[in-house]
Amino acid sequence: MNHNDIVAVPTAKAPKYGGPEQTAVVRVDSIRQIVNSKRDLLEKSPVRVDLRDEGAVRQAADRYLSHCTDYAVLPSFVGLAATLGVSRMYLYRFLEQNRESSTGRLLEQLRSLFTDARITAADRNAALESLTIFLLKNGNEGFADRVEVAPAEPSNPFGNMDVEAARRRLIESIPDDDGDAEG
Repeated sequence: MNHNDIVAVPTAKAPKYGGPEQTAVVRVDSIRQIVNSKRDLLEKSPVRVDLRDEGAVRQAADRYLSHCTDYAVLPSFVGLAATLGVSRMYLYRFLEQNRESSTGRLLEQLRSLFTDARITAADRNAALESLTIFLLKNGNEGFADRVEVAPAEPSNPFGNMDVEAARRRLIESIPDDDGDAEG
C-alpha cells in the first residue's frame, strides 16, 4: 500500500451533522465510536510504563500512534499519557524533571510532533480551527496571544510651572457660578 491509497475504517468516521433531527443519532454514534476506540487502546496498553525506560516509552508511543491511525484521530499528549498508564500531569512533571534524559528528549519530540499534527490538520481543514487555537493556547505548548504593555509616559498639564503659577492658572480656569462672565 502506498501513501496515496485511501483506507476506509468503518468505525473511525463519525457521521456528519445532517440537521436537528439527526443530532441525537450523530451524537450517540460518535460517542460509541470514541468510547470503543478508548476501550481498544486500554486493551492494548500495559497498566503502567516505566518512564525511565526509553524503549518501553517508544513502544507505547508507537502503539498509540498506530491506534490514532486506525481510528483516524489526532494524537495528543493526553492520549499518550493514558497509553503510558499515567496522568497527563504526571507526564508533564516527569518531562520537566527529566528533560535532558533520553526519555525526556523523546517525550519532548512527541509533544512537538503531536502539536504539529494538530496544526497541520487545521491547515488542511481536517480539524476545527477554533478548537485547535483553544488547545494550543491552553495546552502546555507555550502558544498564547501576546499583548505588548508599555507604561504610559507621565504627563504634567502644567509643564514646568512653579506651584504658585499653576494655582493661578487653575483658579482662572474655573467658570463663574452662574456661567455668565458679565454680571
